[in-house]
Amino acid sequence: PYNNGTQWTGIEVAANQNTIDADVYKNYDLLYATYGPVEYKKRVHFIFYHQLAHVIVNATVSPASGESNEQVASIQFGSSNVALRGNLTMGTTGSSVTPTVSWTVADADKANHVMMRHKETSGSVYTYECMLPPQAIGDADTPLLTISTTDEQLFPRTYLYKSAYTLKAGYEYTFDMSVNELGVLKVNSLTITGWGTGAGGTGTVK
Repeated sequence: PYNNGTQWTGIEVAANQNTIDADVYKNYDLLYATYGPVEYKKRVHFIFYHQLAHVIVNATVSPASGESNEQVASIQFGSSNVALRGNLTMGTTGSSVTPTVSWTVADADKANHVMMRHKETSGSVYTYECMLPPQAIGDADTPLLTISTTDEQLFPRTYLYKSAYTLKAGYEYTFDMSVNELGVLKVNSLTITGWGTGAGGTGTVK
């Protein structure tokens, strides 16, 4: 992330990521690579690492008996406690195989929430996602995830999952959640994985 020798010092994500087009969102990320020795007329190999946190929510809703079909309308991450911006310091030398990026997120910036992007619906599973700077947010009394639903009569309902949480750079956090017939929201599983490896490529440095 250089621009004529000038490093980025911060990055800010959108508060409403549901308005971002899919073709744009697939490149909505910050990648960083350290480098090794550069030799004349020889190929240089870079390994890029994700520097944002990727949150995924798979939500299902089971409507109460006799009620209309209930569908997920939106999912919100955080509740006036999320920072959209983070400041970062990037290493510039060395041949380490891991990135050297230090993040700083100010507590004063933790005053937002994020509308997650609707990625897809497969059967009764609604998948939403968002990307954020690494940070610790919330507490046991603050909504971490807010799932809003509607039915065929457009009757809205809201379900809250309250928890503190810490997001780290380069990780994906997948929440599998469900609302049962009694209107109880629960987390069936939470999976934390390193962000997957993408495709390789080559290019020319001029």
